[in-house]
Formats: sequence, structure tokens, C-alpha cells
Amino acid sequence: MGGFGSGPRRKALAVHIADGTLRPDRQTLDMASIGDLGEPTKPRGLDKDASAMWDRIIKGHKGKGTLATLDTEFIQAACEAWSLYRKALKEAKVSPCEKAVTNAVKSYLGMWEAMARRLGLNPVDRVKIHPVSKGKQSGVSNRKNVGAG
Repeated sequence: MGGFGSGPRRKALAVHIADGTLRPDRQTLDMASIGDLGEPTKPRGLDKDASAMWDRIIKGHKGKGTLATLDTEFIQAACEAWSLYRKALKEAKVSPCEKAVTNAVKSYLGMWEAMARRLGLNPVDRVKIHPVSKGKQSGVSNRKNVGAG
């Protein structure tokens, strides 16, 4: 409980980063204090569609400091969801009136969209992960744990 004039409690820097509300003019982030978090490693066994999606995701995040080794399994799950969606979509084109097939398409697409949002794969969510910087602020690195709930 705060006393007189205490106001709302400050959010932790990590919360601002996760929410996409980090303001470089107000908060600073020293990436050296976080340490090297590594990079995701492409898993073996991804099929063609999943492998292509992996490459596109990694390319989109390259050099931005937004992915870490810890995100490997989350990215893998997103890529596998994309692959399942693509397979179900092919089946739906052959049998568009088959209820089980159309339900599979909807389900896999929903899984993919939820994970894609966390990875910034649409324009609105991409800005949350890769904020547009102005002037001297471009050197500030914004890290978001994309795999978190």
C-alpha cells in the first residue's frame, strides 16, 4: 500500500518490453546487462513448408535482438502449425464440403495466427516487436520475449 502521493507503482522494464510500451526517451535498456541470449537453432525434421516458414521468420528478426535460443521450440511450433494449415488447405481444395477438413483448416489457421502475432508476422504486431525509431533512438535495442503467453 502506498502512502500519500505514491500513485500507481512503476512497471518493470521487462513488462514495458513485453507489452511493447518501451519508450526509449524515458526508459533505457542496456543489452550488455541482459547478456548473450543466443539465437534460435533450426531443428532437424521440419518439412518443406515448415522449413521455408522458419527461414522467413528468422530472416525477419535477423540483427534485431528479438529472438533468443529459448524461442527455438516456440518458432518450431509456429512453423509446424503453418505446415499443418497448408496440408489441410490442400485437402479442403479437393473436398471443400467435407466438414472435418474445413474444421481442420480453421483450427490450424487459428493456431498459426495466434503464434504469428507473438512473432510479429503481421504489420500491427510487427511494430510492437520492432518499433520504428527516430533519430538518435535508433541505437536502442528493444527485446521482447516472443514465446511468452
